[in-house]
Amino acid sequence: MVYPDNHESRIPDPSEIEARAELHLCLGRAFLPPMEVETEEGLVVSLPQDLEALNEQFSFTERNNPALFAEEALTASRRPGGLKRLYSRLFLSPPFPAAINAGIHLDGALMGRTVAAIEDFYLRHGLEKDRAFKDLPDHLALQLQFVGFLLSRAAEALRRGETEDAATLLREAATFEYRYIGAWLPQFMKAMRKAEAEYGLPGPYRYLAGMALDAVHSDVDAWTRWPGPVNAEDMPHAAAG
Repeated sequence: MVYPDNHESRIPDPSEIEARAELHLCLGRAFLPPMEVETEEGLVVSLPQDLEALNEQFSFTERNNPALFAEEALTASRRPGGLKRLYSRLFLSPPFPAAINAGIHLDGALMGRTVAAIEDFYLRHGLEKDRAFKDLPDHLALQLQFVGFLLSRAAEALRRGETEDAATLLREAATFEYRYIGAWLPQFMKAMRKAEAEYGLPGPYRYLAGMALDAVHSDVDAWTRWPGPVNAEDMPHAAAG
């Protein structure tokens, strides 16, 4: 990963931070199990439009990626069992070929130090896992939604003129993205690509993961250009996509 310099420093507009928060929340919801018919319809119809609109707003990924995701999602939905079956095949049914939990990729096991560190991040910001959510704190959906939460709070602080608080929240979001999202998504995508080839599966979730990784890179590039909040030299290094 090549870190950007700060020669184009600027204070970001709160609306830009809010749009980035919306992107992470959309991606986070997309990685939840699509158990309801309405959820699958949203992934196939509404989500591609939302991703395209957000990409037009701040160019976080290649222009064709939302369309490629839409094509793959539609293909998956037309197969028996739809996206629900694909999700289960990739992430739930043992032996699942692509672990959707960061700890398996970073620690080689569940409930390792990565899970504890991620949970500490959540608790530091006053969040606890919803009891209705049965997976671990390092599930990708929760990680993405957490970043969306931090960015939403940063935008609110900036609108109130609390620039130091906003800077702290952006620093927390950037660190979390690099340490606990960007570090393992390349491995996650590689595992999905292998499963797709081996079992003849469509790739909507791989495209979503790719856009999530692009969002990480785009975010940190944006925040390092704001004087104060994120020092590129201090950022933890992560695997490149």
